[in-house]
Amino acid sequence: MFFSSLASTAAAVVAAASLFGTAQANFDVYRTEVYSGNRPAITWQFWEAEAPKDCGAILRNAMYEELNNKGPFWDVFWGVHCTGSGCDDLNPPGDIDQLRLKLRANPLLDWTLRKDQGWSMIGRDGNAYGNCIVFPQGDFECKLATGWNHIATRRKFRCLTRFTANDLNGVGRKRGDDGSDVQPPMTLEQYIEKEFGKSPATNLVSRSFQA
Repeated sequence: MFFSSLASTAAAVVAAASLFGTAQANFDVYRTEVYSGNRPAITWQFWEAEAPKDCGAILRNAMYEELNNKGPFWDVFWGVHCTGSGCDDLNPPGDIDQLRLKLRANPLLDWTLRKDQGWSMIGRDGNAYGNCIVFPQGDFECKLATGWNHIATRRKFRCLTRFTANDLNGVGRKRGDDGSDVQPPMTLEQYIEKEFGKSPATNLVSRSFQA
């Protein structure tokens, strides 16, 4: 029985390797929302495996603005666009219909995950660059003792691909519209300072939770 189980596991590993290639990595997809009064801001972040339970690390990590509020021409911008009820904070990620990850121009990192295609990472050329699975839990929250805001980051997917979180978060993507200069990614703290005019870097109280 043991050897039969071992053989089945080995066969599954070989099948996965043939499907995705030999060099594999994980990155996890997190929806990170900043609450400040009546004006929440939604961003997306990427981590190798699970995000650390560390508010400072959350703030220092690169962020990608959600493009849902950019209107009908959102696809001229770089960032993340999400459709479906699963895009919301507490809703199950399996209820996301489509997630567009338009992250970097050179090299081009631009994939679309669709529920009706089993969450494969489909590039602009129509090829699959990996496969993602719905992967909730691993959620984390940072609160300010002063109460002006808090940050909630919730995992939506884990992606198996040759690309890493470092690839997604590294220097080289375009920020803003297609005509902008190539810029290093903005950190979450820089984004909060830009949007709200203040930094949350001090007096943060961390708390793990599960949706």
